[in-house]
Amino acid sequence: VPGLLIVGVANAGTSALHSLLQQHPDVWMGRVKEPHYFAWLADADLVGDVFQDPSTAQDEYLGFFEGAREADLVGDASTSNFVVPGAAAEIHRASPDARIIVLLRDPAERALSH
Repeated sequence: VPGLLIVGVANAGTSALHSLLQQHPDVWMGRVKEPHYFAWLADADLVGDVFQDPSTAQDEYLGFFEGAREADLVGDASTSNFVVPGAAAEIHRASPDARIIVLLRDPAERALSH
């Protein structure tokens, strides 16, 4: 389970940070930038059909991180984890010592860029 999570609002730099972290030799960002796994656990109806089969969702999610070395810091960047109620609790349940980076942006600037 990832020990680094990037959460935040859309258009706040999550993609840029994800890309920069991918270039670091000690960080392994998942193959899918926004798997939305923890938000899906919190409210599958709100997030939609990200993972089709609840019985295999965890295996599918962990598969995004195959190839990570044990020493790597494994990361997930999903903006939905910031906006879906209950996602933070799911993150804590799965990875209580996770490092979480929250990216925010001035709402007016964000609306203009969107």
